[in-house]
Amino acid sequence: MITVYLDPSTLAMLCECMEDRDRFVRTMRSFCPEASLALLPFQPRRRKPKHRLLIVPTACQQDYPGEMVVGCDRFDLFEKTTLMGCIGLLQMRIRLAAGE
Repeated sequence: MITVYLDPSTLAMLCECMEDRDRFVRTMRSFCPEASLALLPFQPRRRKPKHRLLIVPTACQQDYPGEMVVGCDRFDLFEKTTLMGCIGLLQMRIRLAAGE
C-alpha cells in the first residue's frame, strides 16, 4: 500500500473550492487507486508507512530528507507526470521487496 501525504497548504493552494478539491482527489485516485491519501503532519502511528510519497510546496522539499517528495505549487501536466513517475517507482520498490 502506498500512502500519499499532502501538505495542508498545498491542498489549500490547489483546491480553492470544493469542486477543485473533488477534482484533485479524483485525479489522485485515478493515478493509483490502491493508494491512500492523508494530510501532513504524519498521523501518529507505531510505524510510519514503508512506501509513502509526500506532496509539499516546492520551497519545502528540502525539509524532508530521505523521503520521496513531489514539489507542487500547482497541479499541471508536469506535476502529474512527476507524480505518476514517483508512484511507478514506489510500485516497483514494493514488487522488488515482495520478491525478496
